[in-house]
Amino acid sequence: MRISPTRRPTTPFSYHARPGPSPILVGLVLLVAFVLGFLTHEQGWHEVVLRWARDPRATFAVWRVRTTLPLVVLDVRFADYQQLVSLHERSLRLGVHVPVVDESVAATATFGAGARETVAVRLPGGPATWLESDVWSLELRRAGTTDWVRIVPVGEAAESTWQQWAYLEALRREGFATASQAPVRLQLNGRDLGLYVLETPALAELLLAFDPQPAWAALAAGEPLSEDGFRYADVTIIAGATSPDAPEALARLRTAQAGAAPLSELCDAESLGRFLALTALWLGEPAPDWRTLRWAYDPVTQQLAPVGAGLPWAAVAPLPDAFFDDPAVQVAYARALVELSAPAYLSQVRGAWGDSLEAQWLALGAEGTPWPLLEARQQMLRARLAPERAVAAALAREGANFVLRLTNLQPFPVRIAGLDAGGAGVRALDPAWVFPEDRALLVETGDALVLRAAQGALPQPVRVRLPWNLTTAGGDALTLVARLWDVSAPELRIPVMDLEIIP
Repeated sequence: MRISPTRRPTTPFSYHARPGPSPILVGLVLLVAFVLGFLTHEQGWHEVVLRWARDPRATFAVWRVRTTLPLVVLDVRFADYQQLVSLHERSLRLGVHVPVVDESVAATATFGAGARETVAVRLPGGPATWLESDVWSLELRRAGTTDWVRIVPVGEAAESTWQQWAYLEALRREGFATASQAPVRLQLNGRDLGLYVLETPALAELLLAFDPQPAWAALAAGEPLSEDGFRYADVTIIAGATSPDAPEALARLRTAQAGAAPLSELCDAESLGRFLALTALWLGEPAPDWRTLRWAYDPVTQQLAPVGAGLPWAAVAPLPDAFFDDPAVQVAYARALVELSAPAYLSQVRGAWGDSLEAQWLALGAEGTPWPLLEARQQMLRARLAPERAVAAALAREGANFVLRLTNLQPFPVRIAGLDAGGAGVRALDPAWVFPEDRALLVETGDALVLRAAQGALPQPVRVRLPWNLTTAGGDALTLVARLWDVSAPELRIPVMDLEIIP
């Protein structure tokens, strides 16, 4: 018997679909993705993630410090905010913002744990550098005050922001009147704008400044600005306009601006030199920015004193060299540079307030530590005090005589000790040998030959008529010996160049 296999009835293939994701879950995922993308773009969280990957401990320390920073909450009505936006767009087109009297708008603000208060808000005047990003600089004026408080975003400028804070703190510790800065978090109309620095100006009974508004107006009109616009500046009173000493203070600062009197007659030379040296070390600038610098006036001594302020613009506009054309101030500046550029000064700073410097560096998000920056700055200052070529020296024959041409290349007076002819010893140069028409380029010191500091781009040589036997004793090896005047600085030995014979 044959048994055939039993065939089962075929059943068509059936697919049982799994239940799909819940619409609510999809919505939550999309919302989280949107929020993360928004925060990444607005707050730069991608940088935090990258920094965390490089150094998680330092990143956690930055986060912990920033969570303790005070929060500034600013609320501006929609119509008023649109007015600021319109001014912002106009400033970007012109490349500069020129504030007008009635352009500020009303807002409410809360500073840290303080009470809610009414403030006036405006855009800061000046080049539109800080208006090019999504977060802007602003100026706030609290009710019952005349000073505008500046609030500036940190963004990617953490290192330069730290330098400004440290500069102002160094000035304060040296006894100078100065503005104060503090890192804060800003919230505008419910939107977190991240890390800012709040700067409160210094207080004094009588404060003056160089008004930059005419320079801004000229820049907006398309005019080229010489000396970074300083020639447009006029003296204005910031505080104390009703003081009986205001006219005298205005007259003194205008005298300084015009160069009609040496600064040492209007300021304390040693104090001003120290102020300039601190500016060079902490900011790396030869002089403070004239657009933000303020001056206090003391009616008892009838002297002006510089007052520290931050630098809200990327491009610095230092006071011109001609403003400091006073040997007494220049020498005081050089002496202060000698002290501040020494390793002992930085050791003193680290011991006295190094913890504060490092904490602020951390809070602003700068990488590493601040000490390599300051050490490099000190090295730069030491090189400035002992340059390879402080004076250009050239010898030419004029008929039967020899003429030595000396050109000071430094912003400090230089004392010419003499000439070394072929190693035979240094022979002093008599100031009486200088051509009469060139003696205005010397510092009056009696029997020493001291060249005034370099001024402007054009060289100003001093011609010295030399005795015939002084130049011929050394053959081709003639060396000028010099050093900075009245400063403990290294001796400079400069080879003398030969020029063509003058008929």
